[in-house]
Parts: sequence; structure tokens; C-alpha cells
Amino acid sequence: MRLRSLSLAVVLLLGVGTGCMTVVRGDKQKVRVDTDPTDATVVVNDKTYTTPFEATLFRKQKYEVVISKAGYTPVSFEYIARGDGMSETSLVLPGGSAIYATDQVSGASREFGKLAVIKLTPLGATTRPMTEPARFYEYEGTLHATDAERQTAMNKKAEDFQRHLKDVKHGK
Repeated sequence: MRLRSLSLAVVLLLGVGTGCMTVVRGDKQKVRVDTDPTDATVVVNDKTYTTPFEATLFRKQKYEVVISKAGYTPVSFEYIARGDGMSETSLVLPGGSAIYATDQVSGASREFGKLAVIKLTPLGATTRPMTEPARFYEYEGTLHATDAERQTAMNKKAEDFQRHLKDVKHGK
């Protein structure tokens, strides 16, 4: 009987200690990068790829992405996995705070937004001279021309979520 209780305790500790999302989806994510036109060179933290391609990225790491193709304006942006709310559900479980903490540390609580096809601009199509890549700001897979545009998209999502919560509360 004592051995059975000990075995059950070990199984429970392993389940709690590994983190729910860490077990379900892990600390890495496959992401796909497509450009229009294709065959662009993409450097992701010093690794070079040619579009279209898939790469496996660590969810807790930030990535600097630079895209270039002869005859087109180069593009750069920071690609960051963001919390998607899935790990917060573990907080209602017994030992949920340990599960949640594990998911935070492993990065499993985050997700990269699915990137839309990145349309490259032919050189000469913009009036500004390009000595550096055009800097963009990614949010949920969409590249925004300014950080203010990205912040506006983030605020809109938060407002939409608050509106949804209010509707649910009022039975709509």
C-alpha cells in the first residue's frame, strides 16, 4: 500500500513538474516563411534560408529576421513568440501554479504568430534611399510599418477581447 501511494505521488509530481503546455506542445515551434517573390534570402539569428522554408524556433527566444533579394528593398523585423493564454488554464488545477511556472520558464506558454506572405518592394518603388533594411514590427504574423501601427493592432485586440467578455457576461 505504501509503495502504491509513493508511486502515485511520484506520477503526480512528474505531471505537475513538467508543465501542461510544456508536455503538450514543447518549447519549440515550426514556423513557415514565404515571400513574394520567392527565392529570397532570409537570415534568422545568423542562420541562412531561402524562401519558402520552415524552421523550428525556440518559443522563449527572440529572433532578428532580415530578408533580402536582388532588386528588392531588404526587410528586417524582430520575431517574438507571445503568450497565448493557454497556460493560464493550468492555474485552476491542483498544483497549477507549478505547472504555469514551468510553462513560463520553458517558453511553452508562448506562440509565434503565423506569418503572412511577406511582399517585397522592388528597389526604386519608394522615394527614400535604402542603406539599411526597411524596419517592420511584427504582431501576430502581420508586419506593421511602424511600432505605433503595431501598438494600435495590439490595443484593438485587447478592446475586442474586453468587448467579448462583456457580451459573455451579459449573455450575448
